[in-house]
Formats: sequence, structure tokens, C-alpha cells
Amino acid sequence: MRWASSPDTVLKPVETSKRRKIVAGIPGSTKSKAKRKLIVDGSCEGESPPQKKQRKKSPPPPPKKQRIRLEAADCSKRKSHFVLSTLIDGNAVDLGAQVSCRNNKNEVKTGIVKREGICCQCCNKSFSLSGFEIHAGSKRHMPAASIFLENGKSLSECCAQIMKDKRTRRRKKETAVVEEEEDANDLICSVCREVGDLLCCDRCPSSFHYSCVGLEELPEGDWYCPFCCCDICGRIEDDNGETESTAPLLSCHHCQLKFHDPCLKKKRSAKFRRKSVKGEWFCSTECGTVVSKLQQLVGKPVPLGKGSDLTWTLLRWTEDDSGSSEKLNAAIDILHDCFEPFKDDFSGTDIVEDLIYSKGSDLRRLNFVGFYTIVLQKGDEVACAGNVRILRGKMAELPLVGTRSQYRGKGMCRLLMNELEKQLKRFGVEKLVLPAAHSVLDMWRDTFGFSELTAEDRSSGGCRFLEFEGTVTCQKLLQ
Repeated sequence: MRWASSPDTVLKPVETSKRRKIVAGIPGSTKSKAKRKLIVDGSCEGESPPQKKQRKKSPPPPPKKQRIRLEAADCSKRKSHFVLSTLIDGNAVDLGAQVSCRNNKNEVKTGIVKREGICCQCCNKSFSLSGFEIHAGSKRHMPAASIFLENGKSLSECCAQIMKDKRTRRRKKETAVVEEEEDANDLICSVCREVGDLLCCDRCPSSFHYSCVGLEELPEGDWYCPFCCCDICGRIEDDNGETESTAPLLSCHHCQLKFHDPCLKKKRSAKFRRKSVKGEWFCSTECGTVVSKLQQLVGKPVPLGKGSDLTWTLLRWTEDDSGSSEKLNAAIDILHDCFEPFKDDFSGTDIVEDLIYSKGSDLRRLNFVGFYTIVLQKGDEVACAGNVRILRGKMAELPLVGTRSQYRGKGMCRLLMNELEKQLKRFGVEKLVLPAAHSVLDMWRDTFGFSELTAEDRSSGGCRFLEFEGTVTCQKLLQ
């Protein structure tokens, strides 16, 4: 299993000028917009060039608190991660509630809900969800969707309700944060993730060191960061001088880069621009093909060999998908169990949940659109889970991966990684990157075949990916 730590430096902004907002990092704390989008980058390191006015230098940040849980003191006291326990703890199903499962011959088996499984009332034996479905004679192979409460709701619908309730609570909290600090800007550089004197974008909450965006001094007038400009011409307005109101910037549903339609027409023929049936816009056939192939895999369990009780599944949260809710809930529990819960200082939200929910943000380094969850199951139980996103340039990232306590040391992470790498190769991905803590760096090198990502590799890749403080970015060539 891999462990990572999260940023723990807490900052607050100072007064800004009317013409250009500049943030000098000093100790404090803040919250900000929750509706922001981001992709965490980790490229160059640089310090601010000399300013026109003398500014007070930021004091050194406080010592970083490493938020890593290496080992649980008493595994026997861990909360059970079975689907039934999640439903019971979430008040969606009562302990001792009666459930039923109907087979194709319209015969019904009833049972009583317990934390360890369902106790059948005809034989008094305890079964897992899939075991009870088989015992009832159902051949749907969808246990959570085949087992119903007395009120007619399936266990899948109950799991989906828990997920929706979580989203509702998060949105209420995020709305309150937005109303509290509508004009807040990020307090670290979106390129190197360091504090200092920062130049703020006039269109989004991103902030940058001058040197990290190739500037030597404070620009005149409004300034827009690279994330807000056309990826081809590098400007807000197009070549004809038309502003965004007359030449709107289109955002690719997959890579999240922005383009002027006229600029795209000049660089690529019209056949490279397409929309899906859902109205999603893609800047190229490559981006559209990746999303189409991913959607074909989502929600379909794949056995690891004939007769094996191990399966892997690619998941993505959607409001109307109740079938994957129990697995996503289990993935959240596993990753929270493996990693001390950590929140981004700017948004105040839980990074693990943001990744599972593929949360978008106006702040590019926190934009988790495009992330999928991959899980490995043994029978009914999710044993291992991770978050993966395919980037441009034939690269993919895996920021978090974790194994349930009772399955650690049994090769579950290895099995999940093997299946993931196999699928990424089919997508044409040539390189997989991930952040690894120093304490497990040798494991990722020796056992999984990763190596440290060099500065040259980073600059040539052209992609920005999620990184954490206290970790080393590693890469593995897949092709």
C-alpha cells in the first residue's frame, strides 16, 4: 500500500491593490470558493523576481505535519466496511430489518439484516449479499439491487441515498464558503505549490509566482493565467480581436483545456471537433475516444480469471447511478482508513471525497473532473481502491491507492495495479505517475517498477498532475 501526506501549511492573504491583486504568503488560515476547478501541478520551482515595491518577505512556513497513518494500533477495533455496516451506520437500514430476494420463478427468500451478513429465516444460516442472492436462486448477479427491504427499496437505492445525502451536506457547506469569501484567491502558486509574492489571475482564483509563468515584472492592465486562455493562441480574445462575449472559449470535457472555435478550425480540420450525444464537447478525437472507451467500462465487474472470486470494476459517481454507490462508499472508507483525512487549506474540502466525486473547481489545481475510481473486490467486499485519471500526452495519474486492513500483505494492491496497467495500455497510455511518500519509495521502485520523475521528464510531458507535500513523484513506462 502507498502512503502520502498532504499540505499542512496554513496561510492568509494580505491587502491587495486595486489594479492587481498580489498575495504575500504569511501564516494564518483561510477558506474559499468551493465551486472552483483545479488540477494540481508540480512542475517548476521558482521564486518571485524583484518587485517594483519592497514587500515584506514571507516568514518560513511552520513545520509540516505529516498526515500519514502507517499502522492501526488495534485492527480488531476497526469499523466494519461491509455494505450492510455502511447502510446501518448511515441510518439507511435498521439492524434486524427484514429483507427479501426473489428468484426467476417468483419464489422468495427472507432474511434478517445483521452487521456480518443476512441471516436466512428458512435455514438460520448467515450469508453475504451475493451468497444470499445465490441462496434465493436469483441469477441477476446484482445482490444489492436484488435484495429489498419491506418498504420496497433495494439496498442499492439505500446506498445511493447515503451518497446523495453526503453530496447535499457538502454543497450546503460549499455554498456558505462561497458567500463568505467570494473574491478570495489561492494562497499558493498553482505551478510550484509554494508560497510567496503571488500574481493573481483576474478571471479565476489561481495565483502564480512571476517566474513560474515567465514574467519578470508586474503586467499592466488585466492579466489572465494560462488556464483561462485559449490553448492555441494563448489569449482571451481570438485573432480577430473578438472578446469572449463574441468568441466564447470552449472547454474540452476530457482535458479541460480551453479553445477559441476559430483557433481550433485553423489548427485542425472540422472532423476533429465533435460532440457526444450528451452534449459534451471535445477538442479532438483523441479526447472523445478516451471518454467513450472509459464509459464502456464503467460499472461492469471483470473477473480476474475463470472461477475466481476476485473482480475489478471501474466506477464513476453520477447522481442517477445507484448501482455503484455501495462500492464508492467502501472506497471512501478504505482511503480514509489508509490516509489521515486531509483538507485543502484553500477550499476546506476533503481531498479523498473530492476525488471520488470527480469534483470540479474554478481553481485548476483542485479540478478533479476526469477522475475515476477503480476497485478490487473479493466476493462482496471491496478489498482495494484507487483514483485514476487519463491525461493528455498519453499519460495517466494515480494519486491515491489503498488496501483494506485485513487484506494487506496479500498481494491485493499488486493485482489491482496489474489490471490497471493492462487497461491503460489498451488506451494507448505510455506513462503512469503517482506521488509516493519517502518511507515507501523503495517499495514502489523495487516491487512495482517505478522510478523518480525527473525535471526533464516533467517539462517534456506537458501535463499537470496531483501531488502532495512530503511525497516524491514517480513514473512507470507502460509501453
